[in-house]
Amino acid sequence: MLKMGFTSRLRLELQASRNLQTVTLGCYGLATVTWLITPAPWEVRILMAILALIAGYVSIYLQNGPASIKALDFHPESGWCYLSGDVWYEAGLCFPVFVTYWMVILRFRKPGSLPRSVVILSDSVNRTEFRLLRVRLLQLAHAKASHRKAV
Repeated sequence: MLKMGFTSRLRLELQASRNLQTVTLGCYGLATVTWLITPAPWEVRILMAILALIAGYVSIYLQNGPASIKALDFHPESGWCYLSGDVWYEAGLCFPVFVTYWMVILRFRKPGSLPRSVVILSDSVNRTEFRLLRVRLLQLAHAKASHRKAV
């Protein structure tokens, strides 16, 4: 783990993002309409439209279901942890991270398992916590890049 000058702990309780749900439903709704107006046999159109609706429901469920990441915790000594279900897992943050003013995408890897991804939109947490997360991630990314150049 890279040693940084962070002395404060950062803990985020993630809420369901209304914007992410709206975009997801819009995309799958568009796919459903597209399949319904496609020049194909009606059986194929109906089947594909139903499959698109099911895929949209599954996507929303996976974003907010019981196995989704509900909270993040960064401690200066121990690093990153995430809450999934009722269990906290220690995990390493995978780089690169995606950070914008309105969205952050992170991947975590705990030993012996596949990486877990979390999409955090600005409406998932309060404004101050989101800003602190963005700053912390950008500083970690710059520290990792400068550490790689030095080695």
